[in-house]
Amino acid sequence: MEKVVFSLVVLVMGFWNVAGASCVNWFTDYSEALEQAREYDKPLVVFFTGSDWCEWCVKMDDEVFESGDFVANSGDGFVFVKIDFPMNVCTPNDVIERNKALKDHYNVVSFPTVLLLANDGRQIAMTGYFSGGAEPYSEFLSENVGNYKMLKDVVVHLEDRVQVVAELEKLYRKAREMHLSEYAVKILDKGLESEENTFFLSEQYRLLVEGGKLIDKETLSLRKQLLAIDDCNANDIHYRIAVIDFQELYGNDDCKVAIDPLVKYLDRFGNSDSNNSWRVRMTIAQFLYDRSYTGEALKYAQSGYEMAPQDVKEQIGQAIEHMKGYSIETAVASILETQVGDNAIYQH
Repeated sequence: MEKVVFSLVVLVMGFWNVAGASCVNWFTDYSEALEQAREYDKPLVVFFTGSDWCEWCVKMDDEVFESGDFVANSGDGFVFVKIDFPMNVCTPNDVIERNKALKDHYNVVSFPTVLLLANDGRQIAMTGYFSGGAEPYSEFLSENVGNYKMLKDVVVHLEDRVQVVAELEKLYRKAREMHLSEYAVKILDKGLESEENTFFLSEQYRLLVEGGKLIDKETLSLRKQLLAIDDCNANDIHYRIAVIDFQELYGNDDCKVAIDPLVKYLDRFGNSDSNNSWRVRMTIAQFLYDRSYTGEALKYAQSGYEMAPQDVKEQIGQAIEHMKGYSIETAVASILETQVGDNAIYQH
């Protein structure tokens, strides 16, 4: 009889283990989850959801997190946190406030949002609904954790190892892509120490401009230095600087001021740089079209079409046809616009 009872206990416990392994173990308190992640040295997956109103949240839960394949591939590798914002469930005020504070801290603005975090709270990746199901999402998580660990190791040993400039550039781009700004800055600083540091100088310029220092003495001096290094634009430095300046001036009320960096680039390199010239022209065309300068936009788009590679001509042609479909009122305004002489937007 004892053997029978023992066998039943083993059977039941075995069933519980299988059942337990068939679903993700969710925390609902981020602080508790973070403690667990630190104790077991695991990253966190934080799922912001509206469980009783958000259709795509439910879909994500069903297709990914509740999938047996996902649990088998990723269930043991992460600490999972579900931050729920239901509409039809009475939630204690302290939980509501706690969840809202976490949502605001990570700038979550839509549902579903899934954060992949290191166990120090640093954000590694962010997604919304992820199509394809469990397997690609497991691969996505694993790849991003791997990249994060690699970058972390590189930064820790930056001063100990000889760094090839081309490799540093790849690592910097990866850190930027993953929004790991702290790591990106450290890699940038290391890159600036090398002799072949043109790429990193241009990134330093971009950061200064994005910091609102477009006309500061330091920025202008660096700009002059970069343009002199690549006077003939062999390494696309003139192109990069024109794009950086345009992006900073994008919101300027004066369209001529905003597109001036791109126009000046075309003045000097428009005929020689076939690889970028059509892109610049199409960028100007889109910018002007969005601001109802349709006639001028069409001129840039047409010249961009003529210089573009064959594999994008069809797409550009469709854009041109779309621009031609503007209203009569816009057409009249465009005709008047072309008659104002010196007041017209730059033409090419």
